[in-house]
Amino acid sequence: MNSKEVSEWLAALSLLDRIRAIARIYSRSTINARELFVPEWAAGKEQRVREILHGLNEIHHTLANQLVAYSTDEHKASPVQTLSQMLLEIENKYRVGNFLTPAIEFARSQNSSLPLTVYPDGAIADGSLRITILKERGVDVDNLPRIERIPDI
Repeated sequence: MNSKEVSEWLAALSLLDRIRAIARIYSRSTINARELFVPEWAAGKEQRVREILHGLNEIHHTLANQLVAYSTDEHKASPVQTLSQMLLEIENKYRVGNFLTPAIEFARSQNSSLPLTVYPDGAIADGSLRITILKERGVDVDNLPRIERIPDI
């Protein structure tokens, strides 16, 4: 994650769009965390899974506080530069870039077509039902935007 790039992006958004973007980051990081509950993925990696969950908890706490501040009194919210720096510090401390960065990219992509989350081998991690429906409707799904997810364990 590039803190400066994220803060510039957030700063350019209206208050309502900033709230939506932060809510999308929050939501997507929760969705991405579901892979921690797949037994084959986490087997033998309990300590690392606990570290990731701790980091995701810190991210959620930080984003929830920001959402409450924006929705009650915008002036109580941290400046976007501070928020971006706090997220970067959490990302680095708990090594959760493979969870936070895709969530931020997801939120940033909402102005364009919704990207698919895929693994390096091309398997769809998120959006497989959408692909099926789009194929049935004759859409060229090979040209949809994609975000790659690489588990860091």
